[in-house]
Amino acid sequence: MTRSTSRGRRIVPFRRRAPRWIGSPILLSLLAAIAFWLRTVGLDDMHLAGDSAYSAYVAGKSFAEITLGRVSDGHPPLYYWLLRLANRFFGIDEYAVRLPSALIGTLIVPLAWVAGRRIGGRRAGALAAALVALSPMLVFYAREPRMYSLLPLTALASLVFLDRALARGGWAWLGYVAATTIGLWSHYYVVPLVIGQTAFLAVGALPQLTDRIPIWLRPEATAQRCRVALGALALASLAFTPWLLFALARQSTATAGVISNATPPIGPLGFLETFLTPFHAGTGVDWRIGAVLGLTALVGWVLFVRRTWPDRGTTPSLARLASVSSGFVILLSGALFAVAPYAVRPRFMIVLLPAFLALAASALIRALVGRRLFVALFVLAVVHVGTLYAGHRIGRLTQENDALSIASRLEFAAQDGDLFASQASWYTGYLRAHPVAPDIVTRAFEEFSGPEAASDGRDRVWLSVYRENRHVVPWEIWFDDRWARIEQHQFDESRLVLFAPSPSATSIRPIQFVGRDGTVRAPTIVGLGRSPGQVAPGDAIATRIVWQARGPVDRVTPFLHLLDERGERRLGADDEPRNGHFPTTAFPAGESIDDPRGLLIPDDFPPGRYTLVLGMYPSGGGPRLAPDRQIADDTPSFGDLLTLGQIEIRARGVSRVAHAINTALAPGVTLTGWTGELDTFSSLDRGIVRWTSVDTWPLATRRDWLRRGAETWVAARLRFDSATTAPLALRVRLDGTAPAVRQVSIPPTDGPSERLVRVYLPVPRDGPADLIVEGPSGSARLARYRIDG
Repeated sequence: MTRSTSRGRRIVPFRRRAPRWIGSPILLSLLAAIAFWLRTVGLDDMHLAGDSAYSAYVAGKSFAEITLGRVSDGHPPLYYWLLRLANRFFGIDEYAVRLPSALIGTLIVPLAWVAGRRIGGRRAGALAAALVALSPMLVFYAREPRMYSLLPLTALASLVFLDRALARGGWAWLGYVAATTIGLWSHYYVVPLVIGQTAFLAVGALPQLTDRIPIWLRPEATAQRCRVALGALALASLAFTPWLLFALARQSTATAGVISNATPPIGPLGFLETFLTPFHAGTGVDWRIGAVLGLTALVGWVLFVRRTWPDRGTTPSLARLASVSSGFVILLSGALFAVAPYAVRPRFMIVLLPAFLALAASALIRALVGRRLFVALFVLAVVHVGTLYAGHRIGRLTQENDALSIASRLEFAAQDGDLFASQASWYTGYLRAHPVAPDIVTRAFEEFSGPEAASDGRDRVWLSVYRENRHVVPWEIWFDDRWARIEQHQFDESRLVLFAPSPSATSIRPIQFVGRDGTVRAPTIVGLGRSPGQVAPGDAIATRIVWQARGPVDRVTPFLHLLDERGERRLGADDEPRNGHFPTTAFPAGESIDDPRGLLIPDDFPPGRYTLVLGMYPSGGGPRLAPDRQIADDTPSFGDLLTLGQIEIRARGVSRVAHAINTALAPGVTLTGWTGELDTFSSLDRGIVRWTSVDTWPLATRRDWLRRGAETWVAARLRFDSATTAPLALRVRLDGTAPAVRQVSIPPTDGPSERLVRVYLPVPRDGPADLIVEGPSGSARLARYRIDG
């Protein structure tokens, strides 16, 4: 049976009513369970990176700090409040931080079910819920600890409650005000949706406009109901006004800076590529293909609507409301894109996605029947399965390489009570979700009034500087001028520096470094801060030199060396004064210049008695300068080096290792742990996923194999139960088709002690290779490595 429209077109309705199971709670529960599984499976394998790590950082603050403190990502605070509340119960780790977004994303499924039923009946409701449950874009962002799940949930809830309130009134008004208010406090991209709703309601509230607007673009409700709806909308907007006024004063500058400094999208697609991204198959598709797919989906939806509601007057009220509101979002986004392209992001456009899927589900159900509907659903299922897998893969391969490198270094070098202060606050968030073994304090720069407050009462501070050259960031300059730079690591985009306070200097009889031919002029040493006489592996040795330019001086580079009992260099660090940013040629004549310096004693440094010396050479190269005297007459001399003092390295209580073990290698000697090359972080590039011409996402993974033909190492922790009289012979080998073997001789011990022994050996050409440590009466197989590269 068919029916004709006033334009002569025919619509083929369903020949029978939808089966009861299609609208049953059992099916809805099944779809919600599938949605929750897709949004939570493998969350433990993901790494917090970028904005998601920043969310973990903000979640560690108090509610007052979240609301009134500096918010540098330009979003309202409601989602962070929810995250803070959830983390008080579940803690802060990968799963707990992402779980609230997954739960919020799952709630969109029953809401889409309701929206689909209001537009096109039970079949449309079930299909809308299924499309939302399987939507690659909604699944992807439901796995991110950001507000991008709350954005589409509140947007769709606002539309559904408003449609119900216009039809029936009652409690739906309360739901509409609540959903709209929550949406506004979650993300600013709800504002264009509210503007669209205002325009839609204004048409129904003003009789003089009603007759001028096509019937399919205006509300079915009475003018009185539309006026009440405008009042409810004003109430929601009024509830948002306090934050909006606060944000204009606190966030506008930072947000404008981010938008203006970003590279705008390029290419002929422009706004189209950015807008359509959420509507195509998802994050695993190249943006060029995705833009075509998205455009096809939108054109197809328009054609379906033309066939489904040819009289326009039969268009369901929710379809009218969603279409008009979405149209305003598109128009306003296009206008904003013309002014600030970076302000329109694909992830913001998912505000429209659930409503679009509900409309598309209704159009599919009404326009396609029988075999054509089955084919369309089959194609959708195939595309969704592939892109869902791609989205999950992208999530697993998204990691903050620098944060992982920093965590790896802190794991083996930080000490209890150390402060980690980061310019990039998201690194702090990552470390809070992945705390390293030492009990360190993690903070962002913005949590302190300045470096003075951060250094107060601290013995060591790890400073992380992001995307800045050396001696540019005020924090780093402050520490360089006052504390000793103990060690430094340069990663892809950041720099990790360990600072320690150096001792106060006392005046000494001037010491002058002179060149062999007398042509190099160096500043004079007039003060010295003594280093500690006894330290352990992992500790810092800090000293302070006071220079004075007593006339013109040349540019020279001082250095610290730690010499063993035979006078051989075991550690060293070269740098110009004040950690490299105050060359000697810039010294004001007659002014004393403090120069803090230091060294870090590695964990596997052998105990013993050492000598700390200072040397100097011309910065442009050339022979060393020599001191004209030693500090004291009885101080041992090492040629052209100035002896600063004797340092005793005592054995460390328990050295840190990545793997614990308990294997006897000899009588009274036990292997208690070990660390290998792969226990320190090293990443592999896995390409780049591109949403649009400006939205790119680098992919990487952790290296889990040894490089063929390279050199690897293992650090073995040995426990000696008593004194030994003879050296201990160890044999370390990588067994494979061509084994690599190293013999190690460990000196006798004076009594019960522990040693951390590092051994280097070449990687065989072929694998797999077993790492084995052998002693006189025992052996241990530590690991099996894959060989690649």
